[in-house]
Amino acid sequence: MLDDLPRLTLIDAADIGIFALAVYAILALAVRHGSKRGLIAILLLGAVYLAAQRWQMPLSLIAFRIGFTAIIVSLVIVYQEDVRTAAERVGRWLFGDTRRAASAPNSVNDTLVRAVFRMADQKTGALIVIRGRDALERMIDGGIEIGAAVSEPLIYSLFDSASPGHDGAVILEDGRIARFAAHLPLAKSTEKYHFGTRHHAALGLAGCSDALVLVVSEERGVVSVAKGDTLTEVSDSGTLSRQLREFDDYCRQNERVVTVRRLFRERLTLKFVAVAIAVSCWLLTTHNSADVYRTFLVPVQYRNVPKNFRLAETLTQDVRVTLVGSEGAFALLPPGSLDVMIDLSGVAGGNQIFPVNEESVKRPDNLRVSAIEPRWIRVAAVPVETKPAANKPATAKPPTNKP
Repeated sequence: MLDDLPRLTLIDAADIGIFALAVYAILALAVRHGSKRGLIAILLLGAVYLAAQRWQMPLSLIAFRIGFTAIIVSLVIVYQEDVRTAAERVGRWLFGDTRRAASAPNSVNDTLVRAVFRMADQKTGALIVIRGRDALERMIDGGIEIGAAVSEPLIYSLFDSASPGHDGAVILEDGRIARFAAHLPLAKSTEKYHFGTRHHAALGLAGCSDALVLVVSEERGVVSVAKGDTLTEVSDSGTLSRQLREFDDYCRQNERVVTVRRLFRERLTLKFVAVAIAVSCWLLTTHNSADVYRTFLVPVQYRNVPKNFRLAETLTQDVRVTLVGSEGAFALLPPGSLDVMIDLSGVAGGNQIFPVNEESVKRPDNLRVSAIEPRWIRVAAVPVETKPAANKPATAKPPTNKP
């Protein structure tokens, strides 16, 4: 049974990896934004496409190939923030960190811990964002820049109910308060959490960036931490201090190290599903795909004829070419797209023979040449006679009368 399986080459492995990455990106977007119906629709469309590919349904394959482009463009437009964030992270991974976030001093973390738990005891609502590596400028709206040092009195005054910006968020960058009264994007999926606007704003920013967001509930007096797609309640100051230290360690690490750790620690089930789908698609598209042979009468195109030669009218006009490939490859072959190209740049006078080989046949890459008849073409080239310019007879000048 194992002998019937197709042989896996290095190119096939790369193909499976690229396809698995694309499948994982689509699944991650659907899961992150809670689009269960969209995820089911994507899986159903994928199953229909695999069936069309397996049983070679030409009309369905053409429709899917055209529709895939529209789907990809739509996904980029709808999830443009996620696409931008992913592109920035890939750029940092390839070219190094353009900005490595500075870790906050221990005094700043201690100040934050004391301030948020005191505000929780007083049931004062608060929303504090600690920036990681990702840029936040395009994700936040409004706010006032101050660039002040972190202190408890300043935090209390910013979130005091009498302050005009107490409903907004405070943004911390490099251990300093960079902005206050900022508005964050709300989470698009709120099915798991039934909290207020502050918590949804914390999840909205944490879901599309690597920032750590601290939330203090005004109604319940509870401290929560938003990281990624998760909102976790923190019951004591020691737990919050540990989470802040771990976030500082993350900010100090190299992007490549962080990426490798994420690869083997986060969303393993989703990654396994993406790889399984990619391997299944590869098996269905390559296993038992019998080669089909078809013969075409292909026109011959003579190119690069020197200007000082002309060709005789008795030229070979067509060549019989037998191509081999899958049924789907032949179904997608545009009519009139096959040509045989003969280069006559080196032609000389008289009869000459030019070979017709696989390189001479213009065809799609997924079709191979099995046979060519004839394998040689006889070409008769006649030099073009150039008439010399006629010499004009010299005319005698009329005599001039001298006085």
